[in-house]
Amino acid sequence: MRREAQMPDLDYTVIVKEPLVVAMPSDHRLASQNAIALQDIAGEIFIGMSNTAPTLQVVIDDYLKRSGMDFRPVHRVDNLAMAMSLIASTRGVALLPAYAKNFLPRSVTSRPLDGEAPTIDLVIGYNKTNTSPILRLFLACRPAEEEGSAGGRDARLTTCVITAASTRNLRSYRTR
Repeated sequence: MRREAQMPDLDYTVIVKEPLVVAMPSDHRLASQNAIALQDIAGEIFIGMSNTAPTLQVVIDDYLKRSGMDFRPVHRVDNLAMAMSLIASTRGVALLPAYAKNFLPRSVTSRPLDGEAPTIDLVIGYNKTNTSPILRLFLACRPAEEEGSAGGRDARLTTCVITAASTRNLRSYRTR
């Protein structure tokens, strides 16, 4: 979820800062590299975000501007499925949040950006008046940004979600 300015009744808490990665066809000339320099994808078919993903579009545009690169998207996509389809069919490249790796078909792969990659916040939005003990538990054990590796934060977040879900299931079971 991304922050929504038009939702004043919601509070937002950052869960993770997702780095952007380069998504490309699995047999792309750069797929054998461990990391991709932004300059290496100059001249490629660039797939950008549509205005249905304004936060991601701004992060990418700002990164390109800071890098001195001027990529003009040949296509713009509304969602990850559309991005994967266009990457595979046009042999283009896109900058996507790292979590997109979980949804890649075999025909598409991803590589980290060389150097410091831009990040996009993944947040949880919840009603300010929500007094749920499960929400409090989840918010209390969310990973801190400075804490360990991304893998460690992911594992802790997964444990937190499982604990919150188990607590809810146990409470639900007790009331039957």
